[in-house]
Amino acid sequence: MILMDNIEMYNDHKQYVLVTSNRIKKHFWTTCGESDCDMDNGRDDPALKMYYNCPLMLTKNEDVPNGQANGSRVFLHKVHEKPGEQPFIIQQHCGVRIRVFRVSQIDRITVKHEMKDMLPRCFDVKTHGVSFKFKMKIKK
Repeated sequence: MILMDNIEMYNDHKQYVLVTSNRIKKHFWTTCGESDCDMDNGRDDPALKMYYNCPLMLTKNEDVPNGQANGSRVFLHKVHEKPGEQPFIIQQHCGVRIRVFRVSQIDRITVKHEMKDMLPRCFDVKTHGVSFKFKMKIKK
């Protein structure tokens, strides 16, 4: 799982400030989903549930002649964390343990193109920042 980080919230002074509270970040990650996010350029989920060979779709035109175009279907092959970064482990209610990274810990992912005749079939995709607004209630 890869969690969005560098979360900023609108404060009482009508300014965006970086969230430093782990309690608020955890609340964001566990209660805020794609339908709560209002974006200008599409939709994003604050917690990406990724696994080997999970289907993904490219959202940018990087190398169109080689099939690296917006809408191209690919499969996750490998997640490459930045040097020295380590995941943390969360345990679900059912007992399953999951490796979790924050997006700032990820350097790139390697994906494999769905089309078998597309060469190169495997290629790297770099991470990039996304900003959006979300609505969330915080109980005091």
